[in-house]
Amino acid sequence: MKDTGIIRRIDELGRVVIPKTLRTQLGLKEGDALEFHVRGSEIVLTKFKEPDYILKKNDFGEEMLVNNKGEIVIPPKLKITPMDIAEVAGVELAIEQA
Repeated sequence: MKDTGIIRRIDELGRVVIPKTLRTQLGLKEGDALEFHVRGSEIVLTKFKEPDYILKKNDFGEEMLVNNKGEIVIPPKLKITPMDIAEVAGVELAIEQA
């Protein structure tokens, strides 16, 4: 990890401003979501990427694959599982927790 030498203080609400030079360098824009990770004693921020597809269960407990627009891609009646499709297509799949 490159040391930038930039130091920022946490304000009374727990906020930290990411310097414009770093935001520009990393392609971060206003409204982008960041994900927080803890590695030892470090806090690591990464740009959050929405999964391409989400594995959901309908009211009957049947699995279906839904794209990030909310459209059903694989209905629950198919014999092929959404996990099979995601693996073959090489896409990111999130599993919605009930």
